Amino acid sequence: MGEASESGKEQNEVVDVEVITLGKRFKVSDVPISMLGRDLRRMICARLPGKSGAHVVVQHGSSPLSLNQSLVQQGIVEGCVSLSCVYLPVNIAAAWRFLKGYQVDEEEFSLHGVTQLEGIQSGDQLMRLPNTLKRLAFADGFADNLDLDILPSSLQSLTLPDEFDQSLDHVNLPIGLRNLTFGQLFNHRIDHLTLPSSLQNLTFGWKFNQSLDHVEFPVALQRLCLRGDFNQSMDQVKLPGSLLSLHFSPMFNHSMDRVNLPTGLQSLTFGTRFNQSLEPEHLPSSLQNLTLGGRFDETLDQLRLPASLQSLTFGAEFNHPIESKLPRLQSLNFGDAFDQHLELGNLPSSLKSLSFGDEFNQPLDPGVLPNSLQHLAFGKEFNQPMERVNLPSELQSLVFGDRFNQAVSKVQWPSGLKTLTFGSRFNQQLSQLPQGLQSLTFGNMFNRRLDQIQLPDSLETLILGTLHNIVMERVALPTGLRHLSFGHGFTRKLDGVKLPQGLQSLSFGALFVHLGTVNLPNDLQVLSLDADCSEILCRGIPLPNLKRLNLAFPWFTGDLSQIDLPIHLHELLCEGLFVSCVEP
Repeated sequence: MGEASESGKEQNEVVDVEVITLGKRFKVSDVPISMLGRDLRRMICARLPGKSGAHVVVQHGSSPLSLNQSLVQQGIVEGCVSLSCVYLPVNIAAAWRFLKGYQVDEEEFSLHGVTQLEGIQSGDQLMRLPNTLKRLAFADGFADNLDLDILPSSLQSLTLPDEFDQSLDHVNLPIGLRNLTFGQLFNHRIDHLTLPSSLQNLTFGWKFNQSLDHVEFPVALQRLCLRGDFNQSMDQVKLPGSLLSLHFSPMFNHSMDRVNLPTGLQSLTFGTRFNQSLEPEHLPSSLQNLTLGGRFDETLDQLRLPASLQSLTFGAEFNHPIESKLPRLQSLNFGDAFDQHLELGNLPSSLKSLSFGDEFNQPLDPGVLPNSLQHLAFGKEFNQPMERVNLPSELQSLVFGDRFNQAVSKVQWPSGLKTLTFGSRFNQQLSQLPQGLQSLTFGNMFNRRLDQIQLPDSLETLILGTLHNIVMERVALPTGLRHLSFGHGFTRKLDGVKLPQGLQSLSFGALFVHLGTVNLPNDLQVLSLDADCSEILCRGIPLPNLKRLNLAFPWFTGDLSQIDLPIHLHELLCEGLFVSCVEP
């Protein structure tokens, strides 16, 4: 009887709690002393501003407030009690473990300060999202019923799961949302959905095919992307004047004669089946980027382009000679079917970027490429000798497609070339490279000795393909190298390799299991492991500056809860779940 009486008294007794934090002091009145520390901490955190990368720790004297004990059990029994609060860095590993269902000391509070979550797999993971969260994306296969009303108001970017196909009538989306992407199966009308006024980017999935006639788009909307099955008339749709980019689906094939395109529209993309006539009066004078549909196959004589156009992309089936003069374009992209010989003067002298589709495999005569060209990309089938090609002196980026496998020892590389990318089949010796090269990427078939290549001192990024599996001991890696990536087939030990001290990003493939032989540089910030290196990781990662750790799924099969990860991590990807406290 006495114990019951004391318990009832405890239920009725309250205290006033004064909360002290840097720059702020407030009081929480009439707090029952029977309240758990967890509930009081929630009340306090709700009154304090969330900070990206930091979470609030509540102290009672010199001890942290216990989550699972009542206030009376912690000696908080009467009068006015002072609690202090400090912001401490987020423990990303603890946040990941909590979401995966492991026991962590901070429980839900380990998520506070997290800004990005990708790969959410269940509805349970959504129950305690922090007010610092800005970007949220779901995993493939998410099948739980989704309550969008519980999402934090801080959210700026939301990517819904592919399986999501619920009505959104009267749903309240976060008021600060800027980017909204629907999954593949969503196919409901959105007439009664109030889109946030802050929304800037709206993307629909492949099954969406609903009328947009009565949809009120936000006045801030800048990009609208309609994918997959969408094939509705746009004649009565009120597109906002703020719209800068409009992307139609592969199925869309309606006349544009009566469509009221915004006068400020800068980018317009048509899909595979679009084959309607386009008159200049139907296109806004502000248009800078135009992508024609895959079946659009008119000659250039039939196509009248606006004078404002800066970028033109042809559809997959376009394969006509370039006989008419193109406008003063800066970017030109050919579709997959284009395989016409280019004559001198066909390309605008103003051109800065040129890309070819899969089928192009024509030799490039001297002078065909304009001197202004800065970016050049070839498609899958291109496999022509390059010795006699005059690469423009202004060229900064050169990309070869999958089938290119020509000797390049006599190629005159432009001195200003910064980025060089080879495709899957390239496996030729490289004797020299431009001295100013910053990024070098090899495809899957490349398996040559790197110690026979003089890698320029300027190189910052080196990416090796799947089959490269040659010893690296004699390779002189540039001291300025910042990013190094090995392919899935690389299995060599690296105990005799000196990695540059300034290396910031290092990636290994699925067969590499010799992490213990690697002398990891202290400045390393990003480490990506596709193989199961859990045994080595359990010994600890002595990397004081590591900011991101990527453990690829499904190759990594270790128990992350048993690995002592660096507490200063900012980003962690493991088992398909990505957790970050970095601003998106």
